[in-house]
Amino acid sequence: TDHRNAGYDKLGQGKLLKDAAIGVQDASREKRESLTNRVEKMLEIRNEFPDDHVLIWHDLEDERHAIQKAIPSSKAVFGTQELELREKLIIDFSNGEYAELSTKPRIAGSGCNFQRHCHWSIFLGIGFKFNDFIQAIHRVQRFGQKKPVRVDIIFSEAERGVRQQLERKWQQHEKLTKKMSEIIKTFGLSAQAMAGTLARGMGMDRVEIQGEHYRIVNNDTVIETAALTENSVDLIVTSIPFSTQYEYSPNYADFGHSEGNEEFFDQMDFLTPNLLRALKPGRLACIHVKDRIIPGGMTGLGFQTVYPFHMHTMNHFLKHGFAYMGMKTIVTDVVRENAQTYRLGWTEQCKDGTKMGVGMPEYLLMFRKP
Repeated sequence: TDHRNAGYDKLGQGKLLKDAAIGVQDASREKRESLTNRVEKMLEIRNEFPDDHVLIWHDLEDERHAIQKAIPSSKAVFGTQELELREKLIIDFSNGEYAELSTKPRIAGSGCNFQRHCHWSIFLGIGFKFNDFIQAIHRVQRFGQKKPVRVDIIFSEAERGVRQQLERKWQQHEKLTKKMSEIIKTFGLSAQAMAGTLARGMGMDRVEIQGEHYRIVNNDTVIETAALTENSVDLIVTSIPFSTQYEYSPNYADFGHSEGNEEFFDQMDFLTPNLLRALKPGRLACIHVKDRIIPGGMTGLGFQTVYPFHMHTMNHFLKHGFAYMGMKTIVTDVVRENAQTYRLGWTEQCKDGTKMGVGMPEYLLMFRKP
C-alpha cells in the first residue's frame, strides 16, 4: 500500500495511513489502487502449483479483466453472459474440463459443487460480506472433497482492518455452528427423538395465586370450572381456542388437540354446562372468537373458504341454555392479515377476482344466563 496518497478525512485533515476499513469509499479506492499488486501476487501463488485446478474469486469487473489478461487460459463467468453459457462454464469446471475459473461470490458462491476436481480457492480481494465469503469457500470445502482445502486471501496493508472484521465474523460463525451441533447432539433430529420430545401427557399440576382482590388459577379449565360453586361468578370473559387452529400444549386434554371442528365442540360439551352453572342468573358470558380460513386443499374445492366459527359457537352456547344477547365486531388489520395469507392483494384480484374474500374481523359474542 502506498500511504503517500492516504487522502483526507471528512474534516479536511490529512490521513497518515490508508485504512480501507473506515468506509466503503476507502475500501473501493484501495481495491482499485492495489489491483496491479494483487494480480502479481495471485500469479505468484498460482505458479506454486500450476497443474492444480483453482477457483479465483473477485468482486469487481476490473479485477475480472485483469485476471483474464494475466491468465489467458482461464474461463470467466459473469452476469452479462447468456444463461446457457454461464451454466456450461460452471458445469465444465465442475467436471474438471479446465483448470482456472474466475467469478464473483454472488454469481457462483451458492449452490455450485466444485469439490470433485478442485480443492483450491484464491480470493483476489477481501470484503466485509462474511456470508458471501464462507459460502464461496464451501463450494470446494464440502462433502465429497478428498483433499485438504487451500484458501488464499490477497489483501493490501490498508485492508488489515477488513480482515480483522472478517475474522471476527468467522469466530462468531464457529460459535454458532458449535452451539447448533450441541443442540442436535442433545435433542437429535430423528423421527424417534422428535417423538420422544413431543410425547403427549395427561393432567397437570395445579397452581393458585391469591391476593386481596384476586385469585389466579393455572389448571385444566374443565376440571377447575367443574369445581366452581354454583351461581358464584358475576362475569365470564374468555377467548376460547379457535377450534383446531392452534395447539397450545402437548397434552391430550388440550382443546386444540382435536381432529376436526366436531371433535372440538365435543370437548366444549364438558366445559360449557359448568360455565352456565357457575354464572349467576342474569349475568353475562362474553366469548371472543374468530372465523377461520380453510385452504382449498383441505376441502377439495380448490379455493379458500371461511369456516363460520362464530356461528357454530353461538349454536353451541344456545344448545347449553345460554341466551344470546348480541355480537360486537372487532376490526382487525387487513394489511397484516394479507401479509400472512396473500389472499386479499391486487395480485390475487388480477388472477381471479371471483374467489376474492374479505378481511376477517374478530367477534365478541355476549350471552346471558336466564
